[in-house]
Amino acid sequence: MKVSQSPCRALVLAVGLAAANASAETPDGASKPDTNVRSEASNPDASARAETPAAPSSPDANARTATPDAASKRDTSTRAEAPHAPARPDASTERVEIVVLGTRTKESSQRAQVRTEVVTRDEAERRGARTVGEALAGETSLQVQPNAYRYVGAPSGIQMQGLDGNRVLVLEDGEPVLGDANGIVDLDQLPLTSVERIEYVTGPMSALYGTNALGGVINVITAPPPHWGLSGRGRLERRSYGEFQGEASSAFRGRAGWASLDGSLRHRPGVPLGAGPELVAPEHRTELLALRAGAALSSRIELTLKARWVRDEERGVVTEEVPGRAPIVVDVPERTARLTLHAAETIRLGPGTRLDLSLRRTFFENETVDDRRTSDVVDERRERALVAQSAEAVLTTALGPEGTLVVGARSDAERFSAALERYVARNGELVRERVPEVQPTVLASAAAFGQIGYRLTPALGVMAGVRAEQHDRYGGVLAPRAAIALTPFPELTVRASVGRGFRAPTAKERAFTFDHSSLGYEIVGNPELEPETSLGINADATLRPNPSLTLRAAGFSNWVRDLIEFALDPVQPRPNVNRYRYVNVAQARTAGGDFSVRVRAPRGFSASAGYAYLWSRDEATGQPLSHRPEHTLTLAMGLDLPSGLVAYARYRRTNAAFVTEAIESPGFDALDARVAYRPHRSVELYFGALNILDAHRDPARGGDARPTLGRTLYLGVSAELWQEEEPADEGSDS
Repeated sequence: MKVSQSPCRALVLAVGLAAANASAETPDGASKPDTNVRSEASNPDASARAETPAAPSSPDANARTATPDAASKRDTSTRAEAPHAPARPDASTERVEIVVLGTRTKESSQRAQVRTEVVTRDEAERRGARTVGEALAGETSLQVQPNAYRYVGAPSGIQMQGLDGNRVLVLEDGEPVLGDANGIVDLDQLPLTSVERIEYVTGPMSALYGTNALGGVINVITAPPPHWGLSGRGRLERRSYGEFQGEASSAFRGRAGWASLDGSLRHRPGVPLGAGPELVAPEHRTELLALRAGAALSSRIELTLKARWVRDEERGVVTEEVPGRAPIVVDVPERTARLTLHAAETIRLGPGTRLDLSLRRTFFENETVDDRRTSDVVDERRERALVAQSAEAVLTTALGPEGTLVVGARSDAERFSAALERYVARNGELVRERVPEVQPTVLASAAAFGQIGYRLTPALGVMAGVRAEQHDRYGGVLAPRAAIALTPFPELTVRASVGRGFRAPTAKERAFTFDHSSLGYEIVGNPELEPETSLGINADATLRPNPSLTLRAAGFSNWVRDLIEFALDPVQPRPNVNRYRYVNVAQARTAGGDFSVRVRAPRGFSASAGYAYLWSRDEATGQPLSHRPEHTLTLAMGLDLPSGLVAYARYRRTNAAFVTEAIESPGFDALDARVAYRPHRSVELYFGALNILDAHRDPARGGDARPTLGRTLYLGVSAELWQEEEPADEGSDS
């Protein structure tokens, strides 16, 4: 597409100029704030995972991951500890969590102006998670309920502060992840194969990240290989219902750069409804192949390249009721393929100043089929295609020892189209026809944003930012944001923030048709939609009276205008099939809070408890918003023994949720447990159970958002091999 040529030229020009200016220079103090950063992947407590001595925020970082050239100067503790079995954290040692997402700068979570939560890969695997969706399902303040979105194919969308679906922005290494044809990012299609950690922030974040960030932002962060030389990692897992998953990674890390190749395969047979042939859960298969590489082009320039291909396939079976006849069996397979290419470059311009450049291009293809078994031909086939691309430049600079300035510009463009292929009767014969449902359409936007953070006193920090975004179809949007953090004494941090959010209509909402005529309905797009806007207020307090205990409390309130929902279309062209259309109809409010306690005791014991409350209201109807449970309670406990045995258990209670005046989604209890053993430092054997209490959806009950599958048992083995010693230094880093 032509829109990608200009950003490419700009990136090449910037690289050339920076390389020419920096070729004769040596590393400066810009990298010094990172010298003690290390990852504590073995920590069983999600509240203390990445550590560094407490210090003012460093501008020399953003959401992307540094190359090994820079990491070789920073990760000394990781290299020393990596070959050993997971170490238990010492509760007597102060731990400071390092986060990036809330401000785009690296800082300790205790001092940050924006509360940022972290889930490491190690913590996710302790929960039995294999995907980002499963990893986040254990967080008290979040809701991951695929069956709340059955009207668009039951993706694992997420709710934050009562705002759901594509009102939560999902990033991967700081770049937006393209959603499915339904516009919702299916978090279960993001495996943990190359993930280092997941950060998330609740509340409107559009000032920094733009559209979709009404309810919050999730950033899935990958990392270079942690070991020098050649290394590899693999895992095999078997689950109930015949489900299988295998993943493998191979990597090389040297002085000049690094490269890794990741692959995974996941397959689950279809789960029949009763005696069949209808399936309560379709047969599912996901294949992933990813290539990542990074290099230091000079002492000041780092380059990272990534390519990832994912293919999802589902084979569903439904039945279609026909008066006076036996039900007709309909095969409804769906295939989706995504290819993502990403280039990121970091240029250190001087002490405390850096420029981050990013280019990303994503190709998306989706095919859905309705094939009645009584027919000799495929009845309907829909094909959708979308190409999205972006270019971003972010300049981060220190304002003395206590301040940071972030300014940036971004452009986005996407081109989408859809076609319908079907057989129709003409003159007594079946004739195949192919008609465009959506003519090739281009949507584009450009944005400029800025943010300044400053610590006025050692105990008081403030931040202010704004984003101006221009859309070719909707006009301009302005999203300001302000935050304050007070640390009256080292053990206590109090924060408050206010900001505006916005969400532009997706390609799906504008033009795509989601056809479930076999179930009696279809949803069509609306090109006249306007963006959603919101105002959000957040406050929280974190108390750490000692290194073993953390208490947190938070509250929020959101006002949302022009919510995009679907309503019955006045025009109903097909008998026995209800047509719905997306419209701006609703104004809504959400409010609530959460409270959590985490204990990390000596000898490998950890425990946590959390409670979240949510109030929601559709201002037009006076009713709660659909599928928003009011009360959520979680309890978790972990034990890491010197013998190499690790145990983890988690309980979650979700209460009933309003769907319509006549329908309520039942509440349910979920209990998970996992036990792992390391016979060798590089091998782990594990087994566990999910949904031990066997709560599951009743297919005959409308609006039931309980899990599709009941009790699930699993067992597996993982192994990791690496070079024992770091290569000797070749020269001085000074």
